[in-house]
Amino acid sequence: PPVLYRCREEARRALDRTAVRDGNALLAVSGGGDSMALLELVAGLAGERGLSLHVACVDHGMRAEALDEAGRVAEAAARLGAGFARTSI
Repeated sequence: PPVLYRCREEARRALDRTAVRDGNALLAVSGGGDSMALLELVAGLAGERGLSLHVACVDHGMRAEALDEAGRVAEAAARLGAGFARTSI
């Protein structure tokens, strides 16, 4: 769909502006729809940039559903071949 293409191209341009290539990249993902979509986009672009993607999820202890969301983030990271770390504060 055109909207997905536009999002991918915007993500590509954003990564181009940072000049991030050939190394580790850490992406903070909350488990909400926006950050999950960003995870999918960045994971799809990581290979062409030589990036090893790592995902971090922080549970601030403010919402009961945060544990389930972190679980979905962990599953997505594993499916996409990214490292994953979760912490609670």
